[in-house]
Amino acid sequence: MQDNINDHIASIEAKLKTLIKNYQVLTRENTRLKSQLEEKEKENNHHKSSNENLVQQLNILKSSSGTLMGEEKARFEKSINQYIKAIEHCIAHLNK
Repeated sequence: MQDNINDHIASIEAKLKTLIKNYQVLTRENTRLKSQLEEKEKENNHHKSSNENLVQQLNILKSSSGTLMGEEKARFEKSINQYIKAIEHCIAHLNK
């Protein structure tokens, strides 16, 4: 009877050790994946910013060549107006 209990306790201990090892492996993997996710998000934000800059440059080139039409022209004008408002807002804060 005592041997049966000891065997059962040993089995539970072995299972607990396995669970702890698995938990540690998963914790390290989770940390590694979070780090990779942060890198990819930074990379994605960089690409988005670069893309927005290229779109702005394209719109400026189109505007200067007179080839902006319709909706593109309206979006470009809206963007310019937003920049102007932001600049005016900054100037107002500087004058305070």
